[in-house]
Amino acid sequence: MPLTTLSITLRLKLIKDYTLAFFSFLLVLNALTLLFLDVFNVGTIIPLLLGSLGLILFKYRQARQKWLLYRPIYRLIYTVYRVGLCIWLISLMLFFSWVIQPNTVATVSPNVILILGSGLKNNQPTPTLKARLDTGLIEARRLPSANILLTGGIGINQIKSEAAVMADYLIMRGIEPSRILLEERSTSTYENLVFSKALLPDIDPLFTRIIIVSSDFHLPRAKAIAYQLNLPIVSTVGASTPLLIRYNARLREYFAFIKSGLLNEF
Repeated sequence: MPLTTLSITLRLKLIKDYTLAFFSFLLVLNALTLLFLDVFNVGTIIPLLLGSLGLILFKYRQARQKWLLYRPIYRLIYTVYRVGLCIWLISLMLFFSWVIQPNTVATVSPNVILILGSGLKNNQPTPTLKARLDTGLIEARRLPSANILLTGGIGINQIKSEAAVMADYLIMRGIEPSRILLEERSTSTYENLVFSKALLPDIDPLFTRIIIVSSDFHLPRAKAIAYQLNLPIVSTVGASTPLLIRYNARLREYFAFIKSGLLNEF
């Protein structure tokens, strides 16, 4: 028996409802996993809220439909919410595909390796920061005459600055302490670069050539801020983000990008 238009519509609606529930469950599961690992930030909380809302809407979908049926104003508000959510998700997917950009190659040899901080956990580098440091370590060995500028201040419940912890990490792996310079006041990417710029004359006042090392998802914003500050960036190298926190990090960077734009940081 051929399917009627009504039955096709009902099936499509059912598919849509269960698709919403499936992705909402994944969002909640991912957020709870990150919270279990003490990853608490906007990239964790927003997926948790959105996923929880999606599961609630799925559970009470029939009651919701009946309630909206005779309330045209609320039905309009709900329609606007769904359209806005779709637009936001499209913008998020476009950002995710754009934010990972290829490394840039220096046309001249850099003499400063600038490694941006990414936070500590129990006064030790986080997985994201370790990835940045390991990538910076490769560059430091490739450019043995380059100085290494490390950034990051003292956070809450920390006994050492992030830059100092980063220095310990590199020194334990064979980097000479004389090559390392610390920027220990910053609490954000913008401050990382502003305070680092103030230290550059101590390295080479006339011929500074910088290579920025950071996470792959973080480089576009870091480069935009650096160019706004007229830092002499000659190349960039992005460290791969650990898979477990990769999409969380990109989501957090999405909001950080908006914040930097609103604050006119680039």
